[in-house]
Amino acid sequence: MRLAGLVSLLGVLGAVSLSVAAADGTVPRERIGHDVWGFKEGAPENVISIAQSDDGFLWLGTPSGLFRFDGSRFERFQPSSGDALLSTQVSAVFAPPTGGLWVGYLFGGFSFIRNGKVRNFGNLPSETRSVRVFAQGPDGVVWATCSTGLWRFEDPHWVHPGAEWNVPPGLLFHIGFDRQGVLWTLGDYGPLLFLRPGASRFEIVQEHLEPEAPAKNSWTYDFRIDADRRVMSDPSSRPPWLHDIQDRRDPLPALPLLTKGSVEIVDRRD
Repeated sequence: MRLAGLVSLLGVLGAVSLSVAAADGTVPRERIGHDVWGFKEGAPENVISIAQSDDGFLWLGTPSGLFRFDGSRFERFQPSSGDALLSTQVSAVFAPPTGGLWVGYLFGGFSFIRNGKVRNFGNLPSETRSVRVFAQGPDGVVWATCSTGLWRFEDPHWVHPGAEWNVPPGLLFHIGFDRQGVLWTLGDYGPLLFLRPGASRFEIVQEHLEPEAPAKNSWTYDFRIDADRRVMSDPSSRPPWLHDIQDRRDPLPALPLLTKGSVEIVDRRD
């Protein structure tokens, strides 16, 4: 089961599929199909996070539980063995290429699901608080942003990188790797940080990103990502708020492309 161009908004799911057909048997053209699953079709309300695991199932994180979708039917997930889920209030789901599913919760903590078995990790809810976004690097290490900052999975524990990692205190909402393996993370208006491959200390690009008028205090920054969920970057990107990039002794070859007030996923044709 494969779903492409999936959109979720307040419990309504839409899948857009593109197929190549021939109108006269020789000239190919595209046909676009659009299917929608709403409340009447059993879709859960208030979908916050979506992931597709390597077995083809679509996983939906919602404030009322974790749901699984097989292309025709929604079902609330119930563990077949192992631990019970820490909460019904799921805020983040992530299906790593290595298999399984990571689950983060609105009030904190992590779970990992593989073959129906749930494994919870430590007494972390009060430490992490709300889990927001997961990302996995080329080295297989999984990271997450939470209300208490940045977290990193070092099996069998999730750890909070300390001062030696040069992560400033404060909220970090967004995280992702680019195609060069650089890890990027930022808050709504900063800081914007990056971690080079193999490094163990973050570098700060900018402490604070200024909102642009007339959107001050109402629009926030996020990463633009490609179809493989990698942060898109551009060597020519020089945002107006960035003042010191030319002064760096070892500048990055490219900076991330940021969006304002939306999450944009760019397909492979662009």
